[in-house]
Amino acid sequence: TTTKLAPLRSGGPPVVERPSPDILLSARDDQTQQLGFAAICGGIAVGTAACVAGLSGLESVLPDGWFGAWRDYTWPLPLGGIFAAAGVAHFTLADAFIAIVPPKGTWGGLWQVPAPGAEELNLSYAEYHCYW
Repeated sequence: TTTKLAPLRSGGPPVVERPSPDILLSARDDQTQQLGFAAICGGIAVGTAACVAGLSGLESVLPDGWFGAWRDYTWPLPLGGIFAAAGVAHFTLADAFIAIVPPKGTWGGLWQVPAPGAEELNLSYAEYHCYW
């Protein structure tokens, strides 16, 4: 028995040491945050291109019509279910979603999303963007 597994076996929650907040991108200066944001977006773009290339390669090796049938009959329901569940969760688990809305000016000032009418609706900035 290792000491790391002991809390799991005893039924208690595992002890996880929290990292220092100083390592977060949001703790850096504005220019570093902007570069980090650009790098993250670039990584997502590269990953998307790799997925598209992989799916295109799969389509080219399958017999005609197979990829289209697989895509048309297996993707809509799971993806639709995921998006519908996320939409419902925005209202049923609103506190969890509100907690992850970035404050205005995040990412080195790049996040400047307005919240028109939030005051009239008696909503905070985060609530507005959760419900919107």
